[in-house]
Amino acid sequence: MKTKFIIYSLLFLLMPFSAFAQSATIKGHVHEKSSGEPVMYASVVLYSSGGDIIAGTATDENGDYTLNNVNPGVYLLEVTSVGYADNSLKLTAIEGENVLDFELFESTATLDAVTITGNRRAQRVTETSTSIQVIN
Repeated sequence: MKTKFIIYSLLFLLMPFSAFAQSATIKGHVHEKSSGEPVMYASVVLYSSGGDIIAGTATDENGDYTLNNVNPGVYLLEVTSVGYADNSLKLTAIEGENVLDFELFESTATLDAVTITGNRRAQRVTETSTSIQVIN
């Protein structure tokens, strides 16, 4: 009886440590290929092999990112930022720290012009309705 109590007590005490040991951290640096400058506020998204979003973050002012508490496994890590071509990498995350740096190339894509038009009939200012609220 005393032996069972000791075994169960040890299992109960060691269980939280085993849960922490099975997570991975994915971190790295994102910089521009031509200049080496960090790419600030780039989106970093981790996808499962089935295409579901697992986690996401943005790079900081130094181009660094960190994704914590990721289960070990096979993923796709994608980095995107306005003005740069997207970059992705298939990875196998292992327990502990996984470091992946990315280089982004400036995108030469241009956007088409957008024309915005609107129609409204002319109206005198005295004819427009205005809401007035009285505060005591």
